[in-house]
Amino acid sequence: MKRYISGYLDQNKSLNILINDIKSTSDSTGVSISDYIILYEYIKKNKPKFVLECGTGMSTVIIAEAMKNFVLPQSPQAKFVSMESKKEWYNHQISIFPEQFNDFVEIVYSPIDTWNYSFVKGTVYKDVPDYPYEFVFVDGPSQGIEDVGGTMCNMDFVRVVEKTNKSITGIIDNRKHTVLAYTNIFGIQKVNYFSHWSLGFVQNVSKEDMILNDKTSMIKDVFPHLVQYNNKSFLKII
Repeated sequence: MKRYISGYLDQNKSLNILINDIKSTSDSTGVSISDYIILYEYIKKNKPKFVLECGTGMSTVIIAEAMKNFVLPQSPQAKFVSMESKKEWYNHQISIFPEQFNDFVEIVYSPIDTWNYSFVKGTVYKDVPDYPYEFVFVDGPSQGIEDVGGTMCNMDFVRVVEKTNKSITGIIDNRKHTVLAYTNIFGIQKVNYFSHWSLGFVQNVSKEDMILNDKTSMIKDVFPHLVQYNNKSFLKII
């Protein structure tokens, strides 16, 4: 991996300079350099016009740079939204964010809330702008809800998928609870976790891939004697 990263940055010197510039101004420890490369390459190859990031940081600049270079020339209406739930961190990111990206990037402060799909419950940002997102990078929220103990998964990606008929791809930064939650929702064929990259991938999923979508069908598989009566479900006693 080290050889790959070194070789990639040697061939993409402007990206290497950008990463070093971000490190010199940001208080964030950031994600790994391999994450920056994967995000940059994904945007370069797939050119998503509407991107959502959960958790603002150094990766925000990398995604913005990739969109500026490879998406905006073809799609000037492209939009990149980055969500942040910590006010102090939001203010810091706004203060250092490069002005050349302001035309198409929105960094949005939002408190977080809980949201569930079927039996899977996690955190979401309350005030996500409504765009037809095609790609989501999950790197937050970095905290849970005060009255809910334990580590929670992020459900923003699932909420985006539920709202659209398009296929959407998500990358999850080393959040195993979130990868597990998405596996429950989309199935093991659609979700992968690569331990050597510490990244999860959910590629090209839509509402049709949400295996918990038909709750009645799922219950019938568990309770074969379930019958329908007056639009309500009852267990038939035999």
